[in-house]
Amino acid sequence: FGLGQDYSLYFDGENDGVQIDQLTIPNSDDDISIELWVKANSSEGTIFVKGEGNHFIIKIVQDGIVQFGVWSTAFSDSTLRWVVSTYLIDFAKWYHIYCEFDNLNNEIRLFINGVLNNITEIPNQNLGVDVCQHSAIGEYCSSGTNFNGNISFLQVMNELKYSATFVPDLIPSPVNSTIAYYNFNS
Repeated sequence: FGLGQDYSLYFDGENDGVQIDQLTIPNSDDDISIELWVKANSSEGTIFVKGEGNHFIIKIVQDGIVQFGVWSTAFSDSTLRWVVSTYLIDFAKWYHIYCEFDNLNNEIRLFINGVLNNITEIPNQNLGVDVCQHSAIGEYCSSGTNFNGNISFLQVMNELKYSATFVPDLIPSPVNSTIAYYNFNS
């Protein structure tokens, strides 16, 4: 990976990624949200994975479909639950992606450029399956689907930041419940 000309992390989709310190979610009953600015150059790549304990992943698949997934010990089949975008994103174009796990309403939601794109209901549960031993930007667990594109911003929060259509900030500010804040556009 490297710094892009537009002050972002650039990933070539081969064997690069950035492992980051473990992100501690204070309470597995809490809401989780992630927002980021991303520009994909091709399909099939993990943008961000949060490992250890509470697990979630954001990735691009099948020619521009965005997916946000969560794992849970409460799922009887131990599978990943996904919310999937209803349209394809264009490659080489910047998008604001906001994903949230609403524990109270048992839903995961995906917003693209400030508009709610899709919702998936999930069983009443808490997050928590050890699938990946670290958190990473641009890769999945040190192997497999590496991201090809740019990431200029990533924030993980322990609350639901948005509840309806919103106008994304170019550089969102951290909130009181921010767990991780990475601004590469500076």
